[in-house]
Amino acid sequence: MQHQTLLRTALFIVALVLGISTLSGVFLTLRASEEIESQAAAKRAELAKLDETLNTIERQKAYDEAAKKAKKLANEIEQKRKDEKAAAAREAAKNATPKPSSDCSSPNAHSEATRIDVIVNKKHCIQPLTFTPNTINVSCAGGGNAVVASSAVNDFKALCDAAKAAGVPLGITSSYRSYQTQVSTYSYWVAQGGQAAADRYSARPGYSEHQTGLSVDFSAGNSGLDSFTGTAQQKWIAKNAPTYGWIQRYTAANTTITGYNAESWHFRYIGRLAAANYIASGAGSLEKFWGVSGGDY
Repeated sequence: MQHQTLLRTALFIVALVLGISTLSGVFLTLRASEEIESQAAAKRAELAKLDETLNTIERQKAYDEAAKKAKKLANEIEQKRKDEKAAAAREAAKNATPKPSSDCSSPNAHSEATRIDVIVNKKHCIQPLTFTPNTINVSCAGGGNAVVASSAVNDFKALCDAAKAAGVPLGITSSYRSYQTQVSTYSYWVAQGGQAAADRYSARPGYSEHQTGLSVDFSAGNSGLDSFTGTAQQKWIAKNAPTYGWIQRYTAANTTITGYNAESWHFRYIGRLAAANYIASGAGSLEKFWGVSGGDY
């Protein structure tokens, strides 16, 4: 009896050990399965992130390609616009330029291009149209070089020296311009805003005072034309230029007779005596002072 009891006890213990082993194996299996699932989830997340990155790259490539095409199209449109404006400017300059010089100016006491009292305006072109004056390249007291008619050199230098001595040194933006240069200059402004606008601030080829070598556009140092008005240099030269034979050619008061907007920077040489008489007369324009017709083309 005792023997049987011991046998049953032994069998129970064996069964219990086997059960525990089985449960342990099941637990380990479940734990391994969880780890595998966790690793699989991490891999899926990694693949999803990679897929998102690839999609982003593809979208960026598509965007870049579309932007590239749009930019190319915009450049083509802009170039076409520039070509059309340039062609219009060339046509306008060609149409605006008179053929024989005798057709663009009536004889008067101020027709001789070599004289310092020559008149060049919208009613009177320079004679001949391709006239080239005797010019000299001269420094404006170190503020920049100008090409001016030899007859104006001494008083030009005197004006520049006086301005520098007064603490308002002058710069130069433009001086003598040839007929061909004026063709390019006028064409450019026509291309920018059309012929009607260009005629308010740029002379047609053959009608520019700059071609005489007797006109200079001044500046305040390296500043542009539009910023000259109101500067110390502009105020000084407006008051003192006539002392040296130079006058402001285009003012707000003489726009109707000159046909140009006011230009505080544009000065014309007429000689010291004539300049003094001009100021004293109160004429306000060379046209009125010399009795020559003015106005638009």
